Amino acid sequence: MMYHVTRAQLEAFKTLEEVIPYLLGEEAVLFTTNTESFDSMYTPKSFVTYKAKTGDRLAEGSGGKQCVVTGQPIDKLVPKEVYGFTFRTIALPAIEDGKVIGCIAVARSREKPELIIEIADNLSASSEEIAASLQEMTVYADKSVESMSDLENAIKALIDGLIIIEEMNELVKNIASQTNLLALNAAIEAARAGEHGRGFAVVAEEVKKLSQKSVDAVKNIRQAILSSQKSINNVVDQISQNVATTQNQAQITHDIESAMAEVVTSATGLYDVSKTI
Repeated sequence: MMYHVTRAQLEAFKTLEEVIPYLLGEEAVLFTTNTESFDSMYTPKSFVTYKAKTGDRLAEGSGGKQCVVTGQPIDKLVPKEVYGFTFRTIALPAIEDGKVIGCIAVARSREKPELIIEIADNLSASSEEIAASLQEMTVYADKSVESMSDLENAIKALIDGLIIIEEMNELVKNIASQTNLLALNAAIEAARAGEHGRGFAVVAEEVKKLSQKSVDAVKNIRQAILSSQKSINNVVDQISQNVATTQNQAQITHDIESAMAEVVTSATGLYDVSKTI
């Protein structure tokens, strides 16, 4: 269906130019034209940057000009360069005896919608950057959890090694005890042998001293092992707490990443909707 108005409707439109904006619920420029220039115009006070006025020739690239040239209804965005700011023009041709005699039009500012588009675009871009950073943080958080778990396992393996050393230390202690007993028996037998056992007695004494040193060394090693086990157990406890904390942080990061993905989707939707305003 081809939309156009008659001369009578064009003239009636002139009388309603100051009323229609109230019906639209927003401020707008309303105008009528002949085939060359503006016949009438209502310009709200807020449109102080609007350059056109009654009697001015229709600018190339304007909705009114395109409407009277093509004889077709026009709905277009007019760039800022034409009349001082960006606006949307909807124009209907006025036709009499099959010829275009002018048009009626409504021009609504695009400043606020353009601002919304810009804000939505910036929000979308910022949200995507934040989402990318959070995704990277999530990867590092997961790696941190993995590293902490590996460290915890390594410390536990070290504790197992200390237990083995303690067992070996206990074996050495038993051997030293048996050696000391043998040295004592040897000393007794050397005493019985008298002069013939004197050299053997010296050897037995040295073996006894060596056995005692082994016992002392075993005690020192045991003390060192116990001290190390205590310190390592403290480290394990601390690492376990850190692992739990890191896991919680990783989960929180995952949750934030999921929430941010929804923000990105919403921001993209806002941007798409803002372009239709």
